[in-house]
Amino acid sequence: MPLKYNIAIADDHLLVRKGLLSLIKSFDDFEVVFEADDGTGVVENISNGKVPDLIILDINMPKMDGYKTAQWLRENYPQSRILAVTMHSDKYSVIHMLRCGINGYISKTAEPHELKKACLAVIKNGFYLPDDMSGAIINEISKVGAQHKPADDIGARELQFLELLAKGMSYKEIASKMYLSPRTLDDYKRSISKKTGIKNRIELVSFAIKNGLVNIMK
Repeated sequence: MPLKYNIAIADDHLLVRKGLLSLIKSFDDFEVVFEADDGTGVVENISNGKVPDLIILDINMPKMDGYKTAQWLRENYPQSRILAVTMHSDKYSVIHMLRCGINGYISKTAEPHELKKACLAVIKNGFYLPDDMSGAIINEISKVGAQHKPADDIGARELQFLELLAKGMSYKEIASKMYLSPRTLDDYKRSISKKTGIKNRIELVSFAIKNGLVNIMK
């Protein structure tokens, strides 16, 4: 039997949540492990052992919203990926979501096939933004790149890792290409983050492109 990824859904609108639940169940790759109507339900389920590979997270929820939930997940269960599904599609809202720790964003107006594409991209590659949004996000984040530390001491192998990361490769793909273990890649990322002061993937990629550290065209 093919491997299925465990998915959780958090949305305070019952009809939306049940619609997402039905849609996810129609995809062969996924299995829903729990649903919740806000962040407190997410915390309760995960604390009881239901740790998903991916959580589909609404941003506007009562009691504990998506921003706080994402921050809690990043601090306590960083292995769980987060896909925000929301009506907020302006670039500033998306940037705020990314800085809170989400791995990707998709609009509630998207087609069902894009939801599946986004889920798989976040699980396998660790990141997803719609094509019509990614350029604007990177450009906007690049404007504040000067606030980060200089990166003169990033090593050659770390730069190679950054370049492959910027091309959208998953950790598994990068590890294979560089003949390294995923654990070593984690060490590279921690080292680069320490040198630049950047932890978020998209900000790291944006910083690398802005400062000419990588060439994603070759």
